Amino acid sequence: DALPGTLTYLAGTSVFGNGGLALSHTYRPGSMSFTTSAGFQHEYRSLRVANIITKDVVAGQENVERGASKEISDTLSLQVDQAMYAQEEWLGLNEKLLLTAAVRGQRSTVNGNPHTYYLFPKAAASYRLTSLPWRTDEVKFRIAYGAAGNPPLLDSPFTPLTGTVYSGQNGLAVGTRRGNSDIKPERQTELEGGVDVTMLDARATLALTGYRRTITDLLLRGNDAPSKGFIQRDINGGKMRNTGIEITAGATPVQSGAVSLVSNLTFSRNVGKIVSLPEL
Repeated sequence: DALPGTLTYLAGTSVFGNGGLALSHTYRPGSMSFTTSAGFQHEYRSLRVANIITKDVVAGQENVERGASKEISDTLSLQVDQAMYAQEEWLGLNEKLLLTAAVRGQRSTVNGNPHTYYLFPKAAASYRLTSLPWRTDEVKFRIAYGAAGNPPLLDSPFTPLTGTVYSGQNGLAVGTRRGNSDIKPERQTELEGGVDVTMLDARATLALTGYRRTITDLLLRGNDAPSKGFIQRDINGGKMRNTGIEITAGATPVQSGAVSLVSNLTFSRNVGKIVSLPEL
């Protein structure tokens, strides 16, 4: 860079804290059981990183002040996430049938509206067959549906300000990326089903799973028309779908005393497709 001698000083402080409260109660009338649980979660993340780069430094100097060209950057970020959940689980039919239903509500300061709770439900069912022929220990059928959210980028809701000098006065100017005060998490829903087989006193296993995952309200950062005064903007839009299968087979041909030989084979296939994209 034609400026010999470079010094850099980088310092950062990262703070991450999380806490929560969970309550669970199990009620067993007869041969069945009801398990009710609920909880609250709180997460806090803060980061500050300062970097000073000085060029054209006099030989032998180690002070970042002793240079002709200085570059200073300072990054500050803060994110607070909160969530509440409730779940009900029922186990019956001699512990063969398991039903689960739950809902989770979460909010974050990285959303356009930090006070809005977004709800994500889930439900699952499984049934076990036992006392089967051909040395089959158990066959379990299962199906599940669930939703989850992926939060926006930390700076998505805000339009940045950049430093500038106007008429000799230090000030701030509007940046080239337009923030979105309506930005929200992208939503992922998945439907999954499968069967698990255990044989030969648990020395052979086979698991088959098929799923379809759909992601809506994709988080996109696209180009904007310069005539609007901005170059980029953040939006929710579009839809993506993943369809796949997973097959896992396991065997324990040797299991004697302290010696065991375990073998596993897994096959998976996933096909992704962009179903739709918004007009930016």
